[in-house]
Amino acid sequence: TTRLVFVSGKVRTRAFKALSSLLPHSSSLSHKSTDVLKKFQDLWRKRKISNFDYLMHLNTLSGRTYNDLSQYPVFPWIITDWTSKHLDLTNPQTFRDLSKPIGALNPDRLASFRERYDTFDLPDVPPFMYGSHFSTPLEAWSA
Repeated sequence: TTRLVFVSGKVRTRAFKALSSLLPHSSSLSHKSTDVLKKFQDLWRKRKISNFDYLMHLNTLSGRTYNDLSQYPVFPWIITDWTSKHLDLTNPQTFRDLSKPIGALNPDRLASFRERYDTFDLPDVPPFMYGSHFSTPLEAWSA
């Protein structure tokens, strides 16, 4: 992994634009990715591939891989019952509400994220609610 440090946001933006201009801009590539995504969505909806396979395809399309410890695949947290010896997979209370991001499940936590968003004031950085990233094996190993 290589990390770059810039003396200012302006220099960072100029470097990003310069590097981006070197990449091929092919609309057919994005159409191919969209077609592949639609294919996997269709297979998943028809129950021809498992949830795991579908999520792995999404991870692959987004550039995640087991070959790079900083880009390991990610999966949603779905279980809320961490205390039972045996999980009752027929009980809806076992699973978290997937209509909300993890940070919005607890009203107090959501309020603190909203406050951070509303009061955020750094030049060249847009406000955000969730500032943490997915943990990766590399981050866990190096901690």
